[in-house]
Amino acid sequence: MLRWPIRDDIELRLPEEKDADELLEAIDRNRDRLEEWLHWAHSTHTREDVLSFVRMARKDFQKPDALHLLIFERGAIIGSCGMLLNEVNSFGEIGYWIDAECTGKGIVTDCCRALLDYGFGELRLNRVQIRCATGNARSAAIAKRLGFQHEGTHRQAIRTNDRLDDEECYGVLRSEWVKG
Repeated sequence: MLRWPIRDDIELRLPEEKDADELLEAIDRNRDRLEEWLHWAHSTHTREDVLSFVRMARKDFQKPDALHLLIFERGAIIGSCGMLLNEVNSFGEIGYWIDAECTGKGIVTDCCRALLDYGFGELRLNRVQIRCATGNARSAAIAKRLGFQHEGTHRQAIRTNDRLDDEECYGVLRSEWVKG
């Protein structure tokens, strides 16, 4: 099992089938917030939906096409942080969400920093991006805090709720990243 310590009480872990019920509870607890910005939340309602995600995460990790990791605080699931990988073009794309009760503690920023160190170090990626809907200020703030540059706005490029929203794209290059 992949266990990645981030802080004394925070770690990233590859999801396991035994995590399905707890992960679904975390999604349900945050459903209104998640559905506002993340389209997948609209189609993740059952234990089987979550198990499909877990199986996909484990399969993608073997290739590796992506790192889909859960955020744990003192052993409890509080969110997810991961990176899709594009080996041909040498870039990754980070995505994340966190329980409402855990916002404002820098947890997601620290998890993203660890992914960036790994992506630019071990994977030798040239570029990492974060994309979020215009108006998702908390998500954009994480990219800015980590030194990403705003590279543009893609019009009607991201589905949130029942609409297509504009999407902000932030990027950082390996040559710009300062480890840790």
